[in-house]
Amino acid sequence: MKISREIKTAILVIGSILLFIWGYSFLKGRDLLTSYKELYVRYDNVEGLSPSAPVTLNGFVIGKVSN
Repeated sequence: MKISREIKTAILVIGSILLFIWGYSFLKGRDLLTSYKELYVRYDNVEGLSPSAPVTLNGFVIGKVSN
């Protein structure tokens, strides 16, 4: 069975779009297959805390500081 030229083009376009979405999220440092929760907290004193610092719970990295 021969695949028509339009089907090949459609597969190529869909694959390119999916690759672009994956690449964009990869460059942002996010994984498409995991869920994320964004939590907002406010502290009076955060000496030494900077953006992109890892957030740990019981020794495991569970997130990062955004700002």
